[in-house]
Amino acid sequence: MRNRGLVAAIALVVVLAVGFVVVAHFRSAEALSEGKERVINLKVGDTYTVVLDSNQSTGYSWAPTFDSALLELVDQEFTASTTMLGAAGQEHIRFRALAKGTTEVRFAYQRAWEGNAERVATYQFNIK
Repeated sequence: MRNRGLVAAIALVVVLAVGFVVVAHFRSAEALSEGKERVINLKVGDTYTVVLDSNQSTGYSWAPTFDSALLELVDQEFTASTTMLGAAGQEHIRFRALAKGTTEVRFAYQRAWEGNAERVATYQFNIK
């Protein structure tokens, strides 16, 4: 019985250590992504992929809001940075320019069942 408690304690320490490494990686990747170009110039028919740091294992994902008369959401997928369970990664959100104009795309990092965004990223798309 004592061995089971010891094994459980060791397992807990390992899980917490792995979680700390994942969170530390996510925070540093987030800091590296700040300051990226946020004004996107496209021609009608062009596609552009916005890449944002994410960790979907926490229930969070990026929800874009945009003018569907000017942009089409082509696809949105998550790529983990490692094969480790719960690993952070990046969301790739691809748009196609449909018509000329200028529009703002707002990305809210949130859980679908919660109303408040944890973070917000805004991009301006200029389509010629």
